[in-house]
Amino acid sequence: MRQGRGFLLPLLGLVLGSAGNAAVAATDTPVADPWQATGLDFKFIEKRVTTEACYKTETRFLSCMSAVQQLLERSPRRLRMTLADDSSADAAGNQAHYGPLVLNETPPAQRGASLGVVAEVRARGARISVWRELYQTHASNGIDFTRLRTWLLSELVDSEHSAADAAAAINGYLSIEDAHARIMPASLLKGKQGAGTPGSAKAGSGGKYSGIGVNLDLIGNRPVVTGLTPGGPAARTGLRLNDLLLSVGGVSFDGGSLEEMLSRFKGPEGTYLDLQFQRDQALHVVRVVREEISMHNVVSSVIEGGESDWGYLHVNSFVEQKTCRDVRRELKKLIAAEVSGLILDVRNNGGGRIDQAVCVADLFLEPELVVLEMRSTRKQGRTHKMRTRFRTYTRLPLVTLVNAGTGSASEVLAGALRDHGRSLLLGERTFGKGTIQFPRPWDRTGLIVKFSTTDRYYLPSGNSVQRVGLEPDLHVPQYPGTDPDQQLVLRLEDFYPTTLSADSSQSIHHAAPEQVESMACLSKQDEVLKSRVEDTVQAGVLDYPLARAGELLSCML
Repeated sequence: MRQGRGFLLPLLGLVLGSAGNAAVAATDTPVADPWQATGLDFKFIEKRVTTEACYKTETRFLSCMSAVQQLLERSPRRLRMTLADDSSADAAGNQAHYGPLVLNETPPAQRGASLGVVAEVRARGARISVWRELYQTHASNGIDFTRLRTWLLSELVDSEHSAADAAAAINGYLSIEDAHARIMPASLLKGKQGAGTPGSAKAGSGGKYSGIGVNLDLIGNRPVVTGLTPGGPAARTGLRLNDLLLSVGGVSFDGGSLEEMLSRFKGPEGTYLDLQFQRDQALHVVRVVREEISMHNVVSSVIEGGESDWGYLHVNSFVEQKTCRDVRRELKKLIAAEVSGLILDVRNNGGGRIDQAVCVADLFLEPELVVLEMRSTRKQGRTHKMRTRFRTYTRLPLVTLVNAGTGSASEVLAGALRDHGRSLLLGERTFGKGTIQFPRPWDRTGLIVKFSTTDRYYLPSGNSVQRVGLEPDLHVPQYPGTDPDQQLVLRLEDFYPTTLSADSSQSIHHAAPEQVESMACLSKQDEVLKSRVEDTVQAGVLDYPLARAGELLSCML
């Protein structure tokens, strides 16, 4: 979703390729908004966002406020909503009053300003409690939602992005009762099922892309760099992870969908783009030349580890139906290379198809073991357990890398491997999404689907990751020595303040005796590693968790 990393979108991101020399400006980059072809209009909002309907229950009120907030944010004038008695609100500028609500037009000079992505996302979550208090204290002095909605739609209805505007408002409305409920164009579905974080559905089917080698996620409705092709054009210009993109080729990211924004990166090799981005509240502009690279969802390599070599296996996402097949293919290569251990990297893997995650778990576990249990969110709903089926593909020692971007299906895989004593987890606490969403047709046209939460899932231990995530056996920060407050780390509770609560049956994971011994071995090497890590960081190689994973494998042999 966007909003963060609900199912798999609105954070639909693309990893666009890299390579080229002679640079010319590209002025005819194709732009395609997938909502345009759906014919979506504002009828849903017009029917539900009325004064009478919005005051029927507190949930309806919150849903209306959420829809209105989305419309405000997509207004050409970037309107802000404050309370009439809010002493911190700006008195200057054009204002419109709707009962206790005041709409302020953001001055043009401030429209590019940002609180910072983390603060902005968390501020969005804090609105829910403010709105709830508003309902309780102003129920008798209500908001004229009918008049407010009519005026807002008059601002947007003629926009070239009106279908995307309508979708944003609808998704805002739906997100209150079911935090992960959302509609999306059926054209973007392409076999996705299960659950994902608000992270991007990264390009994972292979092939070549002419672009700049950057991966974007929409975090708090703002495009943030979450991946860079090593050695690619964007990386060479100095673009970094967590940079906030403001414009591409002079075109602002205001309005439209992320899919449309990303399409601006496409173009012939050798053409260039001027990117404006924000880092630490400072603005920067760089020129990037498009190149071509090959993309793969699953990649492997052999890491030389002194006395032993390690097999490195990175799974970008579980979106593609052939993910498990590709993992098996890469595992076969690593086994043939006679590696002594394996590092499975599911960092920033936002999930995807649950069946693919279960299939990958099957490659490492014995037959007939529970990988997860799905329990319907409906009263007296079904319970279904998914188990391994086939003979173990490899018994090589295994360490799994995780972080805050590890969510949903990838949490299923990591949790099952650990619960069955097959792998230690190394890195940072995971995203914490313990629910599953499935699509259904939204209307009779078949052009739009709706995702709704259907199940909670539980790991073999009986634990749920909902809102708590997986705590790694060994906590290893991505960037040692940096201030945690300066890092872009957002999880389920930040993106979805109305999501289902954590399960009260949560219990603490206990590592197997041989795993405890391996971790103790690693801790003894910390002083020896310290100088080596400092040298690594100074040399610009920042994958500290990967280095620690290799050391841990040494202790496991």
